[in-house]
Amino acid sequence: MDSIVSDPNNLEDTRIILEKDDGLFLATELASYHFGELELQERAQRPDRLLRHRLMQTAALEYDGKFASRAWVFTREFNNIQRVDSAGTSVTRNTIYGMYGLAEYSVDHEPDDYHQGLTVFTRIGLAEPRVNQIELYAGEGLVYTGLIPTREKD
Repeated sequence: MDSIVSDPNNLEDTRIILEKDDGLFLATELASYHFGELELQERAQRPDRLLRHRLMQTAALEYDGKFASRAWVFTREFNNIQRVDSAGTSVTRNTIYGMYGLAEYSVDHEPDDYHQGLTVFTRIGLAEPRVNQIELYAGEGLVYTGLIPTREKD
């Protein structure tokens, strides 16, 4: 993750230089989506082939709810913040990991615009305590889209 980017002024030779000590960051997510009535009606009017194409793209899906768990691993050398050797030097670890879960759900929609309304969310995350100062995170909140009439997407 500390790769070196070549000269940005020389577009003919732009490349990213990865070193052995940079490590590899791997992440995955398992998610379940809840589609509301509007989305179900739109899906019923499209051929299944188009639906599969849309789901495979990186464009955001329009959904009422999402429940997901994610995990990640980073393979590089890190200082263990909980242990030192006999000389007082931090012991190193070669791999760190973490995981978190999230849930979000649209609880209310504006009558004239399905995309505006109130969404609630909660998240909880865990990280390896031997190399991370924060090993547990929990958060929740509310998001209201379209609260200010002139800013419908905020």
